[in-house]
Amino acid sequence: MSGYTSASSPQAAAAAAGWGRAGTILLQNKESRLPVYISPTERHVVLLLTPALPPDAVRGCDAAALQSDPFEALGRALASHCYSARHVPYMPRNGITALHVDHIRLATSIVFVITGPPCHGQPSQVGLAEVVRAICDDKPNIVVACCDIEELGPIGELFPTIIQVPDLSVPSLEAAASLVFQFADSSSVHQLSSYQKRGIGLSLHNFAVAELRRTKNVGHLQLGSTFPRLLYGVPTGSPAEEWFRRRGWPMRQTGPGTGQEVCDWLLGIDEWPSPGPLPLARWTFRRCNLDESARVYSVAERHLQTPAHTGWLHQYAQLAGTMNMSDVVLGTDEQGDIVAMAITYCRLTAGPLTDDLPWPTVLGDDVGGVTCMCVTGTVAPSTRDALMLGLLEHCVQVLKEQGMSRIFIDATKNGDGSFQSMGLQKWASYRDVWQLA
Repeated sequence: MSGYTSASSPQAAAAAAGWGRAGTILLQNKESRLPVYISPTERHVVLLLTPALPPDAVRGCDAAALQSDPFEALGRALASHCYSARHVPYMPRNGITALHVDHIRLATSIVFVITGPPCHGQPSQVGLAEVVRAICDDKPNIVVACCDIEELGPIGELFPTIIQVPDLSVPSLEAAASLVFQFADSSSVHQLSSYQKRGIGLSLHNFAVAELRRTKNVGHLQLGSTFPRLLYGVPTGSPAEEWFRRRGWPMRQTGPGTGQEVCDWLLGIDEWPSPGPLPLARWTFRRCNLDESARVYSVAERHLQTPAHTGWLHQYAQLAGTMNMSDVVLGTDEQGDIVAMAITYCRLTAGPLTDDLPWPTVLGDDVGGVTCMCVTGTVAPSTRDALMLGLLEHCVQVLKEQGMSRIFIDATKNGDGSFQSMGLQKWASYRDVWQLA
């Protein structure tokens, strides 16, 4: 099974890709109004309508922000994407006036902010948003809810495009502006809570498992994603762990496929210390030559056709015979036999892995990746860690030569001690879970 998504560090990175940032989430995009397109040849006017709030009604702002309109940050963020952005506050008690109507008619798209349910006898902001939508006709009308969406009732039925902001802090509001202009994914990233606890998830789970078990040549099912990869598995500590455990997925053990921890790591190249001389200088590390494709594939075929390495053989196979074969780093013993190998990738080399593993590109243009790091079964367990560090050392040098300043290392098992001692930071942690089909 693949496609399971949840929170923690990967959510922050997915957020950077436009799914949700700083706790800000695109709840609904039914009419695919987002991202708002700004034509380079036509004038686009974005109208921001925000409630005028008393200071005691503002959550998530620092003291300085309380001295001015807390939505100024949102207005500035929108203006950074569209130079013709107009910020017009509205008084909840006065409603939508003729002045607002004039601005709405002149605007190309409208962003309407709701801060909560009615209070102090004021009209409902949701009701005012309905008025604005009626005036908008067919213009994009984005509702930004700066509160728990459940406080507002079933607004998902009223507005096709909704962004939820956890507070009025500058990062949260800037994230909302980014979602308006930069979101570029599916029409529904986060399902509204009104659809939860109805058995939809269980039905999807059972259907997916049944379909995969009927698929020819499927020997085991992995809970998570292989390649292309978003999340390797269920994030550790996620409430979903218990949900899947009740459905028969092993989550509590430490062996392969039974819940062992698998981690993604992030390394600043300048923080990487050389591991020093390797034991007995018995290994040599180098980039793969183009004429070694068949040899590398043969090693991968012998050692990587296991549930613990799902999809790895394909990654090596798709490089065979291409110029990207030099992205493979080899470790060889004194006889010249391959005892370890890994694949490096970055945006500059334009290899297939830049699409299959999107996180480095999401994290920044200066981030390269190392994946499919393996040590063959011919290596003694007592020397595996040293061999792995030597392999990683050469991968670091390769990516440094390509101009990278950070490295993303995905899906490693049992590497906590040695990796952390070498300056790597754990970026995400998952459960390695699979079962026979």
